[in-house]
Amino acid sequence: MSGMERGSSTVYESVIESSGDAPRASFETALEHFVGLGDADLDATIRELERARRGVEARLAGAVAVAEQRRLHLMDGHRSMKGYLRATCNWPSAEAGRWRSIATGVNWMPEVGDAWLAGRIGHAQVAEFGRVFGNRRVSAQLREFAPLLLADAERLPFDDFLLCVQQFVADADADGAHVDRDTAVTHRRAHAIVNGSELDVAAVGGDAITATEYVNILRSFEQHEFHADVAARAAEFGADADGLDLPRTAPQRRFDAMIAMARAAAAHGVGDGAPAVGVVNVVIDLATFRRMLAESGLAPHTSELQGELAELLDERDGLLNRRCETSDGAPVHPHDVLRMLLDGYVRRVVINAAGVVPDMGRKARLFSGPAREAAQLLVRRCEHPGCDLPADLCEVDHNLEWADGGATDQSNSNMLCGHHNRWKNRRRWQSKRATDGRCYTVRADGTVVLPVGAPEPEFEDPVEIRRQIHLARERARALALPGST
Repeated sequence: MSGMERGSSTVYESVIESSGDAPRASFETALEHFVGLGDADLDATIRELERARRGVEARLAGAVAVAEQRRLHLMDGHRSMKGYLRATCNWPSAEAGRWRSIATGVNWMPEVGDAWLAGRIGHAQVAEFGRVFGNRRVSAQLREFAPLLLADAERLPFDDFLLCVQQFVADADADGAHVDRDTAVTHRRAHAIVNGSELDVAAVGGDAITATEYVNILRSFEQHEFHADVAARAAEFGADADGLDLPRTAPQRRFDAMIAMARAAAAHGVGDGAPAVGVVNVVIDLATFRRMLAESGLAPHTSELQGELAELLDERDGLLNRRCETSDGAPVHPHDVLRMLLDGYVRRVVINAAGVVPDMGRKARLFSGPAREAAQLLVRRCEHPGCDLPADLCEVDHNLEWADGGATDQSNSNMLCGHHNRWKNRRRWQSKRATDGRCYTVRADGTVVLPVGAPEPEFEDPVEIRRQIHLARERARALALPGST
C-alpha cells in the first residue's frame, strides 16, 4: 500500500471520538451557529471544513483501496466492489466507479494521496488524476509526471490544471488523442425539431475550431441582444436604471440570439451575400508550432525537438505554457491547426516560452485594438478568483495604474469583468503578477485571495517594486511640468 494508510487509523479514530458520542445537532442549529459568526470567522470556518472534508475523503479512498485488494465485497455476497459501494454508501453506479478509479490512482501515486490528506488539493483534482491513470496508454508516464502535475494541482485554478492534464495526455498519447478527435468529427450530429410547441435544438461533435467559430458567431448575436436590453432598461428607468434587472435573462437572450442568427442567415440566402463570420483565434506556443511543422515535413527535425516531453519535467510552468487551443481554451489538435494554416482560414497567434505577445508600452493610455486583443489572449476568463466570465466580455485593466507609471503592455495587464473591476477599485484591491506569470488578487490588507490549500505565490521584491513606482511617478511629474523634457 501507499502512504495513504500511514497513520490514518489514529487520525480516523480521533474523528470518531470527537463526533460519535456528541449529541446529534439539527441542521437548523448549525445554520444558527453560522449566522452568528462574523464574516472573517465564517470564511475561516468554510476553509476549515473544506480541509477536514479533504482529509476524510482521502481516508475514505484509502479504505476503498484496501477493501478492493481484500475483495471485501465478497463478505456480503456482492459480485463486485461497485456493487458493495452502491449498497454500503448508497451511491449511484457512476459515483462508485469514480471512487474505485480514485482509490486505485492514489494507491499507485502516494504523493497525490499525501497532498489530499494534507488538504492541499481536493476531490476534483484527485478525480482527474484517477481518470488519467485509468488511461493505460499514459499511466506509465503519469507516474513519472505525477510530481509536476501535483504542483500544478496545488497552485492553479482547476480549469488551468485541467488544461495541463490535457496537454500531458496529448503529448504522451498523441496517436490516441488524434483518434478521439477523429471520432468526434466523424460522429458529429445535430437536430432541430418542434417538440410539442417548443423548439428543440442540439448539436454534438465536430472539431474545436468549428465549435469555437459557431460559439463566437452566437456570442456576437448575444451581445447585440444584451445591448438592446440595456437600452430598453435605460429608456424606461432613466438614471435609476443601473442595478435593476434586465428585461430578459441570459438564457432567454441566448435563445433569441439563436433565432436572430438563423433569420440573419436566411435574409442573406444560402451561399449568397455576406454571412456572419466568427473569427477563431488559435493560440499555439512556439515549441508546439515547430514540432507540428517538423512532424508534417514542413520543417527539419532538430535535436531541440527531441525529448520535449521529458524536458517538461524540469519546467515548473512547462505544461501550463504549452498551448494549442482556441482563445476560449478549447484544445485544438495540431493537425487541425496545420490544415487551417494552409487554408488561410484562421488567425494564429504564436506565443513564446513565457506566453508573451507584443507590448504597447507607454504609447497608449487604454488597451484597445491589438493591445486589447493581445491581453485577452493571455487569459481565458475574468481573473478575479472564482469568476468564469469569458475574457472577450471582460475589461482590460492595469495592474500598476497608468497614473502611477504603469505601462499599457501585457505584463501589466489583467482581465476583469465590469463588476470585479469596479469592486477592485472601490475597495482599493490590487492585481499583482507573481513570478510564475499569473495574476493574483490582493486585498487592501495585503493578503492574497487564494483557494483552500493553495501555496502563497512569490512576488518580486517589494522594495524594488516601490522603487520602480517612485521612478515612474517622478518621470510622470517631469513630463507634466512646463518646459520639462
